[in-house]
Amino acid sequence: MAGAILAVNKPVGPTSHDITHRIKKLLKLPKVGHGGTLDPFASGVLIVVTGSCTKLMSYLSHSHKQYRATLRLGTRTETADTEGQVVETQPVPTLSPQLLEQLSRELTGTVTLQVPAYSAVKIGGKKAYEYARRGESVEMPTRTTTLHSLRLWQEKPDGIEIDVDVSGGTYIRALGEEIARRLGTVGHLCMLQRTRCCGISVQECVSLTDFDPDTPWQHWSIPPARVLADHDMYTADAAVITHLRQGRPLDMSALSRLQKGDLQDNPTAVILDESQNVISIIDVRENRVLRNI
Repeated sequence: MAGAILAVNKPVGPTSHDITHRIKKLLKLPKVGHGGTLDPFASGVLIVVTGSCTKLMSYLSHSHKQYRATLRLGTRTETADTEGQVVETQPVPTLSPQLLEQLSRELTGTVTLQVPAYSAVKIGGKKAYEYARRGESVEMPTRTTTLHSLRLWQEKPDGIEIDVDVSGGTYIRALGEEIARRLGTVGHLCMLQRTRCCGISVQECVSLTDFDPDTPWQHWSIPPARVLADHDMYTADAAVITHLRQGRPLDMSALSRLQKGDLQDNPTAVILDESQNVISIIDVRENRVLRNI
């Protein structure tokens, strides 16, 4: 595969696009993208894809993600984080560890959250934040997501600490507002760190200052199979791989199952060759190849 996957510890401030642009210039790579946006005020694991690995971008977004966040109670902002103006204040009730534990249990599992007004979700052909920046009010959609685990605890009277493992596409800002609402007040996130994404922890990431343009980019490269480990995986021999690359129909009986992934109700799976290289992304429900890599 003529490309690489890099795990970067994004700092607070730049956008995810800023990070990919810097890496593109530093390593002199022609094609760079990322596998899941982090807001400017957020930090942590950003999976960067280069070259032919950019074909995997849309499949990385389905991965479980883990976050550590701080929820500031009593004030709501227009962006649900520290970037926006305060638009509402409410008293902060007295909370107990038992109440926070109970709420953690209630929210664990499937939950429906309203998409933040300041988001890239398209409404009527425009991104939601375009309406918000112009002061136009639109009805925001909801999104059903899965919280695989949630832990809440209080270190300050007006602050709640959050540790959460969520399915792809979850807005942690929306979760913060929902937690505040259920506690009888309002709130916004004042800190957000993605601590794990695509099986990569923040401790394994490199910072932008670690990149040396004189060092080959392969030095920091992560095997594509590792960041796709949440998916079902199959292996195929050389003959089957040749057939797939020739565009012939997929025959599931010719594949050997290697592992079952953690993603529920996910029709996409990964085919590896005998050297554990990613060969194809397939749809197991429709028995067809989605993309050859």
